[in-house]
Amino acid sequence: MLHRVFLLSIAAATVATMSAPVQAQKVVAVGDEWLLSDTAFTNNTVNTTNFALNIASEFDEGNPAASFLAYSSNFGLTGGSLAAAMTGAGYSWTVSTAQPFTLATLNTYQGVFLGGTPGSGGANAAVLAAYVNGGGNVFVMAGTGEFGSAPGEASAWDPFLNTFGLGFGSTWFESASVVPITVVPSANPLQSGVSTVTWGFGQSAFETNPANTLTDTAITGQFSTNQPIVSTFGIGSVSVPESGTVALLMGGALPLAIALVRRRRML
Repeated sequence: MLHRVFLLSIAAATVATMSAPVQAQKVVAVGDEWLLSDTAFTNNTVNTTNFALNIASEFDEGNPAASFLAYSSNFGLTGGSLAAAMTGAGYSWTVSTAQPFTLATLNTYQGVFLGGTPGSGGANAAVLAAYVNGGGNVFVMAGTGEFGSAPGEASAWDPFLNTFGLGFGSTWFESASVVPITVVPSANPLQSGVSTVTWGFGQSAFETNPANTLTDTAITGQFSTNQPIVSTFGIGSVSVPESGTVALLMGGALPLAIALVRRRRML
């Protein structure tokens, strides 16, 4: 199985096994809660809609009526605009934390979107890893402030993300206000139709092994013109073998940097 990761304050991974028809699963990590918020849809409608549907397309496994669960109470995932974009495209979109956070629950959805405390922590990391390894798709959003600090938020999600070679940064970097950040043109599917993203107060998402030769930057953006930030963000990708397929990938085992995890399985 092969995981491909995209990095930024967004990161991702792709998994593939050698069997037959292609089926794609992914994991996406985003370091800020504003990118898919109602504010982003209002102020940056086309780019935000395209970004949301790009993620959905990576998660839907070719099913135009795929079911997604937003297991969160954070405004970055619970807004009416995001729900309208998803359902308007034909997807089923459920926002709820009432269901138990179990593998059985997650397996009823093609993709799970997380942000804030629900679904975080070490015990839930095992559930998420099993879900991804079984073919599920996961979106994780940081920068919520629900853990009291950037290090606290990173440590809550890293038990899951580190499993795939990804992590969240331990420092928040913010703009003077919620602003559109221009991204450098890229062929990465997450960026299709996206020239800017909306950023407020977030943290980075990164690969735990940037020396990995299978990793490259898919999307980058520049904050230096939006003081007080003097930094960049990016989305990168990395391919990593899963335990059962290392022998098929002659390059050896590589850590998986994930924010967006995409997995291809041959049935």
